[in-house]
Formats: sequence, C-alpha cells, structure tokens
Amino acid sequence: MEEQIDILDAKGNKIGKTKSKSLVHRHGDWHRTVHVWFLNSKRELLIQRRTSKKDRGGGMWDISVGGHISAGQTSIEAAVREVSEEIGITIEPSELTFLFGTSTDAELSNRKNQAKHFQDVYLVKKDLDVSKLVLQKEEVDEVRYISIEEFKKWVAEPKRDLLMHTEEYQKLFEILSKI
Repeated sequence: MEEQIDILDAKGNKIGKTKSKSLVHRHGDWHRTVHVWFLNSKRELLIQRRTSKKDRGGGMWDISVGGHISAGQTSIEAAVREVSEEIGITIEPSELTFLFGTSTDAELSNRKNQAKHFQDVYLVKKDLDVSKLVLQKEEVDEVRYISIEEFKKWVAEPKRDLLMHTEEYQKLFEILSKI
C-alpha cells in the first residue's frame, strides 16, 4: 500500500483527510515534509545527489535528507525515519533542532503533478563518515560534505545540478552565521 499523507489547507492545518502520496501530488494538495540538514564540526553541510528517477530534481544536489510526513506521524518522527531510510543511520529526536518552517508551490518535472509542501527544517550537528552511510538506492545516489562558504557560492550562482530552495537556503545561512 502506498504511503498515506495528511492533507492540509493553505495555512498548513490538517483538514481531516488523507490521500496516497501520488494522488496528493497529482491533485496539487498541500501537505507537510521534513528537511534535515547535517552540519559537521568543520562547519560543512552534508548534501545528497538525488537519484535520477525522482520526479522533482532527479540527479540534482539537494538537502542532506528530506521526505514526506506520513499520515498521523509527527514532524520529528518523520525526520528520524527519513534519516534512517535515506542514509542508514539512527538519530535520537533530541539531536534534531527545529530551525524554521517554509513552503514550496512547484510544478514537478513531468508537468502532470504539483508539489505543494510545507517544510519543517531541522539541523543535526554530527560528524558522519560518509563512507559508512548506507544510501537508499531509490532516493539517493551519493552524499558529500560541502563547506558553508562553497555552498553559498553555489546558491548565489545556481548550477544546473542544484535543486533550488532559495528561501530555505537564505534562512539556513542566516542561522548558521550565528552559531
């Protein structure tokens, strides 16, 4: 059975209905996702190259970990689950620091679906050995660390292989400059 997602109104409130993930995108329903950024002690961000099979941003570099919040699940539960699924490590909920919320209203690359997400953005400060991560082949092709400064340059001069989350990147850089 396909993952079920809680449907939201345009303000991010649950409306008491659920749908399969594919129908949520096909119908352009608002729903919630999580984005988890990993920051190591060298002040580098972990980024992932999404598998080329993804509808949105296939083959492009993106946030450390991200995914949908399943129906009935909390944002933190989804973040812990997605980290385990996508990069194969277990984190404790206490390791997640909520940074901010943002939203996306974008047409998916196949032009038949709409991504209307409210994102809960988290930070995990942790040194990971990327060679020991177990990547979910259906989601992630590779991961690597990038310095904050190098990533800022990427965002300022967008490359064709970087999935843009402009508002999220700006807020993230502002917060990282203070910690």
